[in-house]
Amino acid sequence: MYEDLVFSVIVVDDEKLILKNIVRNIEETDSHFKVVATARNGAEALELVKKHTPHIVFTDIRMPVIDGLQLSSEIHQKFPSIKKVIISGYDDFNYAKSALKYNVDDYLLKPINNDELKTLLLSLKQSLLTELNDSSLLPNSTQQTPKEIVMLVQQFMHTNYKSPIDLNTLSAQFGFSSSYLTKIFIKYTNTSPLKYLTDYRITIAKQLLINPELSIKSVAELCGYPDPFHFSRIFKKATGESPANYRITYRNSQFNQHRKSEL
Repeated sequence: MYEDLVFSVIVVDDEKLILKNIVRNIEETDSHFKVVATARNGAEALELVKKHTPHIVFTDIRMPVIDGLQLSSEIHQKFPSIKKVIISGYDDFNYAKSALKYNVDDYLLKPINNDELKTLLLSLKQSLLTELNDSSLLPNSTQQTPKEIVMLVQQFMHTNYKSPIDLNTLSAQFGFSSSYLTKIFIKYTNTSPLKYLTDYRITIAKQLLINPELSIKSVAELCGYPDPFHFSRIFKKATGESPANYRITYRNSQFNQHRKSEL
């Protein structure tokens, strides 16, 4: 029933090439999202938001006239139902965190990683679908189709990934047996619920590890792993390197990109 549903998006960035790439990446990653307008500053974006009332606004932080934080604040006050995603460079990470008080839904770091964008779009889609169907797609509702149940399970994990979750948790939450949930989840996602949860947590962990101010222990806890050693084993199994090495690899990559840009 959702195959033809399209969510409208406005993208805001003062750098023309980056703006163009973000638009292309969003639409190529998930066909359920359509960029209806773009803007080069926050003031222009506000006018477009009033005109189109999109489902989501992706905005850079540092822009002329009105920056991304002020834009997010304006949208939050005037259009609270619109979802907001901050796009920031590595140097703006701490600045971006202050956007949380404006109910920003998430953030992406430049350069945008396609896997992270895919995960974010999936999360936004599940959230929007849940909001659209909140009155009819409640747990234990006889109106739910297997595909809708899977969507709700995904959204539950996106919201509660910091907390302990196992098959018994999911079974109790949705009122179905763990075997049934596993069966339909594999059918529609080609992976098990717990593997999906692990992959989602690892994606979040990669984003958090970019911040050098967060210890490995803090990253582990923020991703739902109270034991940092267990987290390290899971992370290494999923990525091929430890969290500490991943952090070093990313830092070296950013340094090399910066050097190339100076040449």
